[in-house]
Amino acid sequence: MKKFLTIALMIAAVLSIIIISGCGAPSAEGPERGIFGAKEKISARTFIGGTQGLLLRFTEDRPRDAVFDGGADPFDIEVELINDGEWYVPAEDVTVAISGIDPQEFGLEDPVKNPEEDLIAKVKDPEGNVIPSIPTYVLFPNLNYESTVVGDVPYPVRADVCYAYGTNVISELCIRENLRATTQSVCEVKESKPVQNSGAPVHVVELTESAASTDIISFVFKIEHRSNGGVYKLGTGCDKNRINKDKVYVEVDTGLEGLQCSGLREGTGNSGFADLRTGQAIIRCKQPVDAETDFKKIVNIKLEYDYEDTISTQVTVKQSEALT
Repeated sequence: MKKFLTIALMIAAVLSIIIISGCGAPSAEGPERGIFGAKEKISARTFIGGTQGLLLRFTEDRPRDAVFDGGADPFDIEVELINDGEWYVPAEDVTVAISGIDPQEFGLEDPVKNPEEDLIAKVKDPEGNVIPSIPTYVLFPNLNYESTVVGDVPYPVRADVCYAYGTNVISELCIRENLRATTQSVCEVKESKPVQNSGAPVHVVELTESAASTDIISFVFKIEHRSNGGVYKLGTGCDKNRINKDKVYVEVDTGLEGLQCSGLREGTGNSGFADLRTGQAIIRCKQPVDAETDFKKIVNIKLEYDYEDTISTQVTVKQSEALT
């Protein structure tokens, strides 16, 4: 009996080890398949990360759910803005536009405003603690429905927020004295590289390097829209013209001379606008190298764009009861 009990305990222990080793919680930064099929796990983060830019909401009771007609019930509309990403946004680069109601009918003198303060990005302190952004507010005061209504009339209230934003991206390249060498070294040329993005709605989701010749490396990276707003060409104020939609300004910096990238327009050899018409864009770059040793080289990619988010609610104008 004791022998049987001992064997049973040993089997239970082995099964426990197998379950623990095989069923651990998956990492949020697990392996991802690269363009050339390689897998690479993202290294420890430099950035806080995330896929949001500005967070929007109407503040409580601004506007109220219901107001009375006849010009005797003024109310406010106020939009709260919080920078949930890692890109600094000056106040003049943000516009909040109220729509859905007739400005004259509601006494809304200026339906488009800038916030009074800049939107500071989230940051890490020296200990790695995240310091959140401070909310900024845009107030549209003293709206008033001067006319009269029959019954209750609901009106949509919408706030469209357009702002200039950007993403800082860090990855790495392998520079080798002999790009064709298969011997073990400090790095490998032909593989998917770790990519880190600052908190923002547009990311580089993978970067893969290969040898294009004996003295040229090639790297391909994919840009992807990761949030729910609208992406527009930088500096257009979120203009809805088709030629301005889904455009991202891209700048690639390896710190080495001779970099040339394809898939970019209206720029230089290593910069220009990428078209995210399908929500993604593929950029390919070639870098001449002349190295006397093997080493890793940081590549910095900057993405800039105008971004638009929208929130909406409803205000019901109620008929006032006449005094008798």
